Amino acid sequence: MKKFLKFLTWLAATAAVVLGVLYVIKKYFGCEEEEDMEEEDYDDVFADEVDDREYVTLDIDGEDEEEQTEEAQEDEEK
Repeated sequence: MKKFLKFLTWLAATAAVVLGVLYVIKKYFGCEEEEDMEEEDYDDVFADEVDDREYVTLDIDGEDEEEQTEEAQEDEEK
């Protein structure tokens, strides 16, 4: 049992060292592609799409119901 615990301790220490070395290599000597991806501008990705939506205002009070129904009828006539 004592040898098994020594083995587990040695295994955990070795794994910690290996992971620490990999972290340092990735952080300081790794490629810079991740930072380049964050800095790219994606504004022109949807430039081809045309925005033809009409927006409707929400009337919480219900005061303009008559005006809205008149506008809806005019839109249906067109």
